[in-house]
Amino acid sequence: MSKPRASIVIPHHEPDYEASELLRRTLESVGANTPPPYEIIVVDGGSTAGMRQWLAGWSKDGTRANAVMLADNLGFTKHVNVGLHLAEGDCIVLLNNDIEVSPGWLEAMERALAEDPLVGIVGCQIRDMVDRQQIVFGGAVAPAKHKLGFADKGDWQERTYDDDYLTFCCVMLRRKMVAEIGPLDEQFIIHCSDSDYCYRAREAGWKLCYEPKAIIYHEQEGTLRYMRGSPQIEAVLRQDQQRFRAKWQGHLRSLGRLYEFPWPGAAAIFPNTGDSLGAPGAPGESSPSPSANMSG
Repeated sequence: MSKPRASIVIPHHEPDYEASELLRRTLESVGANTPPPYEIIVVDGGSTAGMRQWLAGWSKDGTRANAVMLADNLGFTKHVNVGLHLAEGDCIVLLNNDIEVSPGWLEAMERALAEDPLVGIVGCQIRDMVDRQQIVFGGAVAPAKHKLGFADKGDWQERTYDDDYLTFCCVMLRRKMVAEIGPLDEQFIIHCSDSDYCYRAREAGWKLCYEPKAIIYHEQEGTLRYMRGSPQIEAVLRQDQQRFRAKWQGHLRSLGRLYEFPWPGAAAIFPNTGDSLGAPGAPGESSPSPSANMSG
């Protein structure tokens, strides 16, 4: 069996087997739109018995399909790190379990890595699952200030290298960079580990790249919405935010101008100075979250 050119790591937790179509759709989409050789590693934590049975059968069907069954849901970050440890590909893709990919998505990110040896992380153009021209994330121009817009209006169609961070709902990581800076920081359970990893990469001299030719469709918070409102989950999210602010307060202060945030808890990470970038509805408007990797 040839070595996979890419390892696709999908962190997963399914609290309701009836909602399992999210992951099925993701896997079918990758299979239909991704030329081999590649491997898929689904890291499942504490899903329902029905979901785990289905995953066990799925992993037997593919030559490069692997489902790792953890006893409990350990959170997005630890699930990703398990996948990073097992990945054998020349590059590593982190992919949420509530995604559809489009033809050429993987090749576009591979080109971005190949064309600049200093690029360590490549992000893609993330569009809404329903309104498929709406760009819900194209990189972040500042803390919690996401590139938003509409593809049919020409928004965010150029490759960029100056993003503050990229969301890990879909990114490609250079293996050399991962070997250098290590896994994700597990003090962050669900939230902020992607922003933290991007900051670490930049500190180590690696570039972040937004590649608009890599297009995916995201059902936002596809898994976490089933857990929202739980006191335990909300406490974990607040803890992640507080830890992120404590770790990176020097970097955040150095940016000089910080921004207004319309979502609860944002001020806990980014102190509000009253300045704002972009008018509501315009490209560049604030996103509801500094980190979109809520599944896991």
